[in-house]
Amino acid sequence: MSNNIVHLSGWLEIYQIPPIPVKRGQFESPVIQAWLYTDKPYIGGRHPVLIIGQPAHITLQWAKESDPQAGLPQVVVQGKLVSHESSSTVLVKVIHFLNSYDPTLNALRAELIKLYEQTTDEELRKRIWELIEHAGGPPVIVSSKQGGEETGPEL
Repeated sequence: MSNNIVHLSGWLEIYQIPPIPVKRGQFESPVIQAWLYTDKPYIGGRHPVLIIGQPAHITLQWAKESDPQAGLPQVVVQGKLVSHESSSTVLVKVIHFLNSYDPTLNALRAELIKLYEQTTDEELRKRIWELIEHAGGPPVIVSSKQGGEETGPEL
């Protein structure tokens, strides 16, 4: 058992994706260098992370499907502390994206909100709300009222 296992949650900011060298007939795994913000940087809340292998593929897929205007994604990572370029870095082994901005999932949650609002059966409303929360919570819906934003209904 290693003593350098790390669990962090915060906001991921990618700052470099070096070019992927290609070997004959093979692709090397992507490498992503990023910062994970767990608090304000001036009090030590910015941590360097190195994402390779399957977590890098997951991160790149998430980046392709997400809304660029949504801001930094909130993630939970598990990895180990390693020495990289004369400093400590978290080598990410597992990454989970929270608060998905996947447009398909957001549309599904919006439809569930409509169903929730149309249903009067309290038990069914409770079950629908549980599904909405399990899918990441209410989506942000652009309201036609004064162009403001609102989230799903209050319980």
